Amino acid sequence: MTYTGKQPDQIRLMMEEYERYSYPLVNQVSGWFNSNSDIRWFSNSIGDFEDENITHLYETDQYSRDTRWEFWNALLPILKDNNIRTNLDIGCANNHFSFLCNKSGIFSVGIDPREDCVRTSDRLFKEQFGNSFGYVGTIKTFVDHFDQYNEQLFDCVTILNFLHGGNHISEEIEKLFNILPRIANYAIVSEPKWDQLKLPVMTSGFKPLGRVNNTACDHILYKL
Repeated sequence: MTYTGKQPDQIRLMMEEYERYSYPLVNQVSGWFNSNSDIRWFSNSIGDFEDENITHLYETDQYSRDTRWEFWNALLPILKDNNIRTNLDIGCANNHFSFLCNKSGIFSVGIDPREDCVRTSDRLFKEQFGNSFGYVGTIKTFVDHFDQYNEQLFDCVTILNFLHGGNHISEEIEKLFNILPRIANYAIVSEPKWDQLKLPVMTSGFKPLGRVNNTACDHILYKL
């Protein structure tokens, strides 16, 4: 299969441009577990991690292990089986999933509103891969910036563990699901509560290829 998406160096330059746009627009808060109108998902950050091995948190916290570590590792073969070479992880916290992707040969970058989350892994990414892979951004800055594109930028976009929750803004979610098929071939998402958002089911035109349960919810792999 011929790869038609952007190359990693092109993606990095594009994401650096995105962060220059996004960063001044994101209202930072102190502490990983705080939230405000700009930052509508709580931290899935695990603290420090040093490599692809299981961390102390996941050894001692079964729920976190099920909903993150085991879930992430179940996603990796699905990405490989679908020949996914590049990924964007929205809501990446400290970017642990992208780290596991890159260790498995899948180029993945992440965005998250909280600078103190995405920067915690910069040192490790630079040691392992020679550069940082996390960028500051929100759903709003993502849809506003990436609305300019109409070409495949990523093989896949992953949005893990929070779209099925509350506090989302209907207009932003509508824009998000309009943009995804323009910039990616696949997406893995937890289905939003469309009735609460007062939106039609915007994934109805996507082709579901499978689902992975992580105890908290189902995540569906869509061909866009």
